[in-house]
Amino acid sequence: MGNEKILEIKDLHTAFRFQDEYFDAVDGVSFSLHKNELLAIVGESGCGKSTIANSIVGLHDKNFTRVSGEIIYNGENMVNYSEEQLNEIRGKEIGFIFQDPLASLNPLHRIGKQIEESLIYHTDLNSDQRYERMLQLLDQVGIVNPKRTANQFPHQLSGGMRQRVLIAIA
Repeated sequence: MGNEKILEIKDLHTAFRFQDEYFDAVDGVSFSLHKNELLAIVGESGCGKSTIANSIVGLHDKNFTRVSGEIIYNGENMVNYSEEQLNEIRGKEIGFIFQDPLASLNPLHRIGKQIEESLIYHTDLNSDQRYERMLQLLDQVGIVNPKRTANQFPHQLSGGMRQRVLIAIA
C-alpha cells in the first residue's frame, strides 16, 4: 500500500506573540505526505519553512505561539497533543534534522554521547548495545572512522560531518 497517507497538514496557522498581539508566520498551509514519499519544502529565507517543521513536531513555546489547523499523523490530529504525547513520537517516529549542525549540537559533549542520548530516550538498549548502535549509525551516514568521531566534540568536525551526525541522531 504505497499510497498510504502518513502526514496531512490542513490549513496550518502558526502565529507568534509579541507583547499582547499575535503575528502570523504561517498562514493556511496545507499538504500531505504519503508512505515512502519524500517531500521538500523550499522557499526564501524567512518564509516559514522552519516554522512549519517546528509546528509539526511541537517544538514551539506554547506560551508565545499559537498553532491551529490540523496536523494529522497516522490518522490522529496532533495540534493539541500534550508534551508527553509529542515526546512519544519525536525522535522515534518523526525525525528532525536541523539546518545548522553547529548550533544544534551541544559543544560540551562528545558526538557519541549526543547520539547515545537519543537512543537512551527512544530505545530499550543497554549501554553496550547503545554504543554499538551509535557506531553503526555513524557508519551508515558515511563517517569513515566512527570510533574516533564518537570521541570528538562538534567543533572538531567539518560542517558536512556535523550534518551527518545530525542525520544519525534523527
